[in-house]
Amino acid sequence: MSLPELFFILVLALILFGPEELPKIARTIGKTIYEIKKATSDVQQEVRKVVMEQPTKPPIDMTTSIDNLPEQEIITEKQN
Repeated sequence: MSLPELFFILVLALILFGPEELPKIARTIGKTIYEIKKATSDVQQEVRKVVMEQPTKPPIDMTTSIDNLPEQEIITEKQN
């Protein structure tokens, strides 16, 4: 947003809401933005925590033959 656009919005808000209401509105908007950022941060932290708690499987050694893999890791196609 450029400076002239911002100035236009501020003048328009001053005309619409008046000098008494404008600080209250700005304060309310600021608090709302703060709460949204805080909630977003909390969600991000929770997601990171859950992801970090997930156990990871060791990578499959590609040099191992299929006969040496545990049975649960062998995927077979269903015959039609």
